[in-house]
Amino acid sequence: MKKIIIRIFIVIAVLIFVTAFCFENIKRNSVYYAKHTPHKEGTEPVLMMVVDNLDWIYTPEVKTLKYDFDGQPCVQFYTSNGKQKGFIMPVCRYDKNKKNYMYKDDEWKISLILDCNFNPDIAYDYGHEKIQITKLDNKEIKHKLYNNLQPIIDAQRKPKVNLQWLFDIVYKDKFN
Repeated sequence: MKKIIIRIFIVIAVLIFVTAFCFENIKRNSVYYAKHTPHKEGTEPVLMMVVDNLDWIYTPEVKTLKYDFDGQPCVQFYTSNGKQKGFIMPVCRYDKNKKNYMYKDDEWKISLILDCNFNPDIAYDYGHEKIQITKLDNKEIKHKLYNNLQPIIDAQRKPKVNLQWLFDIVYKDKFN
């Protein structure tokens, strides 16, 4: 009876270890996996993984980026001379199951709530006046976000244990 209990305990311990390893691997390497995952047009898995997993992924020391992990993780963007030019962070709004992002751009003088595909959902200028979403260029917003976040994206390396297949299974519904 003792041998059976010990074997069950060992099997459970191994399962817990493997599950924890897979979870940690997927979170830490999510940006790398997102670059290589199939997704429908208009979905931005790389941006999603950078912002959603900021506290898991490697965040390089870059003069134009600062990170705030107090509360919701946030990436703050700076010019090369140290002037803040905006930030992006995940936010929860009406529906707890939907992920949204807050993006502030000091150059354009706007604050945006972006949907899960990084398209503007709500927009305000710095005078707190609502801006019509149709006046905004989605491609330009995404391009600017990619430019600002590129040092983080480029710093992600190929994982030693590649679990791309598991990442694709886990995030299949989110990206398609």
